[in-house]
Amino acid sequence: MVRKVFTCVVIASLFWATSYRNDTPKLKLDIQIKHPSHTLSDGIIQVNVSGEKDEYTMIVNTNTKSNPITLKGKNFTLNNLAKGFYYITVFDADGNSASQRIDL
Repeated sequence: MVRKVFTCVVIASLFWATSYRNDTPKLKLDIQIKHPSHTLSDGIIQVNVSGEKDEYTMIVNTNTKSNPITLKGKNFTLNNLAKGFYYITVFDADGNSASQRIDL
């Protein structure tokens, strides 16, 4: 009798669970996320922008809020996030943009 043995290895990160990269010709987004705990709103999204400008505008829409969050800068951190979808769009002064949907 021949038996097949399968081994499953699960590796979990305690902090950053997922990484996204979104590049356009003018903007590069490096996005790191920490998924929220089961019942807590402790998720984190970090967005680091690189490009030709010193400052960018980031607009965040969620699946639960009708009003977007608008931030200015080059490095952004969103804290205390609940599970859900987050839509991030970053613009520069010339109108170039990069977008990413994140599922926490």
